[in-house]
Amino acid sequence: MLDAAQAAGARRYLRQSIAFWAVPGHGLADEETPLAVNAPFPDAADARVVAEIERHLLESSNNEGLVLRNGFFYGPGTWFNPDGDVAEQVRQQQFPIIGKGEGVWSWLHIEDAASATASAAERGDLGIYLIANDQPLAVRQWLPAFAEWLNDPPPPQISVENALKASGVVAV
Repeated sequence: MLDAAQAAGARRYLRQSIAFWAVPGHGLADEETPLAVNAPFPDAADARVVAEIERHLLESSNNEGLVLRNGFFYGPGTWFNPDGDVAEQVRQQQFPIIGKGEGVWSWLHIEDAASATASAAERGDLGIYLIANDQPLAVRQWLPAFAEWLNDPPPPQISVENALKASGVVAV
């Protein structure tokens, strides 16, 4: 895509990326937080691909590269909408709280993502932008609230050990 954009004479190239592959354990992520290229498989492989795409774009001298590392989308047309995939999993009690539900998620409404993308494309400086809520929520907070909003029962809670057996380290 980058080669095609350059061949067509595009001056700017904006790449959507992923905030949730930031290295965990460093507090609130920012634009300098590296991606978790050494995470458990398969996340590490995916994070390495994304990091390489970002690096290639930002080091290219043929265009102005911008990377938007977005949080988890919610709102119309996303997984986290009443007609979305995660909502269906919640209804079927297939999206549990694991352990104490301490995993944190940073969110981004789909309309805010569109607005941020337009702003970055029109006037953003080159580089990486982290586009997400700066107050991440623990699963134990957002998942029960999401289920309640859907008028569904609270999600089940499973142990870390059972989650590891059922879904592996990436799910935990």
